[in-house]
Amino acid sequence: MNVPLPDVPEVRVVGLPQLTTGFDLVERLDLAMHLKVHGPLEPMTGERLAELAETISLRGRGGAGFPFGKKLRAVAKASIRRGVRPVVVINGSEGEPACRKDTVLLNRAPHLILDGALLAAEALGARTLVVAVTRNSTEISVRAALAERGLSDRRGQQLRARVVRTPERMVSGEASSVIRAANG
Repeated sequence: MNVPLPDVPEVRVVGLPQLTTGFDLVERLDLAMHLKVHGPLEPMTGERLAELAETISLRGRGGAGFPFGKKLRAVAKASIRRGVRPVVVINGSEGEPACRKDTVLLNRAPHLILDGALLAAEALGARTLVVAVTRNSTEISVRAALAERGLSDRRGQQLRARVVRTPERMVSGEASSVIRAANG
């Protein structure tokens, strides 16, 4: 179903295709198109994921640009020490009105984002995903993606997912605001 999304800005310059691969083919990559364009998720241990993140210098997009590999290892150690399962949070909330990168990716390539979340969840032993969004079209796209794929890891363990809405204002994408929204 390729219905134009009213509050998603048109992508005019894509550059070399990476995250946006397939955008020239369809409005939204459903699971079948996602698998055709990006292929299936490669099995990966938590340590391999952390090493890969460090090799490519994958960092959070917040103000500190914290290294993802370091965060992954810290969360894994803390969850073992505390004896609790972590929750993977996808922060698709954009509080800055002019910023639409999360909206574009979650509306047009939601399975790419869910792939990353599933890799992190499997690496950490998480059984719950929370996706925080600000826009209605993004919530619809994410819910459709979750319904298309079902959620289980490669060991067949069922995962739970929740989509939470955050207000569309400047601080809604800040980590503590997203956590408050996720906790109700």
